[in-house]
Amino acid sequence: MIWTEVNITLEHAAIACVTSLLTSLGEESFVVSDYSDLEELLENKQIFYDYVENSLFLSKNEKPVITLYFEKTPEGFERMYILRETIHRYFKENPSAGAYSWKEDTIANSDFEHVWKQYFKPLLIGKTFCIKPTWETVPDAWKENQVVLEIDPDAAFGTGSHATTRMCMEAIETIDLNNAHVLDAGCGSGILGIAALLSGASSLCAVDIDEAAVRITKQNVHINRCDPSHCTIACCDLTSPVAYQIIGTQPFDVIFANIVADVLISLADVFS
Repeated sequence: MIWTEVNITLEHAAIACVTSLLTSLGEESFVVSDYSDLEELLENKQIFYDYVENSLFLSKNEKPVITLYFEKTPEGFERMYILRETIHRYFKENPSAGAYSWKEDTIANSDFEHVWKQYFKPLLIGKTFCIKPTWETVPDAWKENQVVLEIDPDAAFGTGSHATTRMCMEAIETIDLNNAHVLDAGCGSGILGIAALLSGASSLCAVDIDEAAVRITKQNVHINRCDPSHCTIACCDLTSPVAYQIIGTQPFDVIFANIVADVLISLADVFS
């Protein structure tokens, strides 16, 4: 399939109206790249983060860009034409919205939807674990004495590439998890809890405040052939009064919590 990539460069003040136009035309799949969103995140003291990619700061002086993709088919051309005319008319009738530019590029890749997969390869962690996406095979040199976890990149944190995940995985190698009752707090992709099950843990309770993380953890438990009857996976705030209705009252032998320091401090009493 050949695609047309459309980049609309505009002023920040026009983003809300233009994205509303997009959705009114049925164009619901688009990306807004706007540095001011990053500034708002960094200034919001209620949101916790521990890492920001340096390359994001390079866009500080650039205008926002809205990116869409259209198939190079008669239907795709018609949708793109209607959108282009609508955007042009909007800026012509609303000069206070500022200037804009429309740029089209051809993405000539028959495997456009899957090209990103080339960047995710099997990863060796410590002496025990091999993390790989489902579409890759384990290198022959790694097959002996390796615990293989299949984790596909998705919306949840934890593919094994981040330093804190790697350190937690290396720590798991040093712990006797046979028949252990394990809590994975802030489970993300479920990578730590699944590693524990594959290392001998008898049961896993994995919780996260993000519903997407819970969904992805359930998928990864299935992909890695872990027994779901030994797993409790739920969307849960551990500071909530009803948390114990989900996680139970049985003490945990091991707790994993690969989350930011401020949150760990706030959960110290809960963990104890």
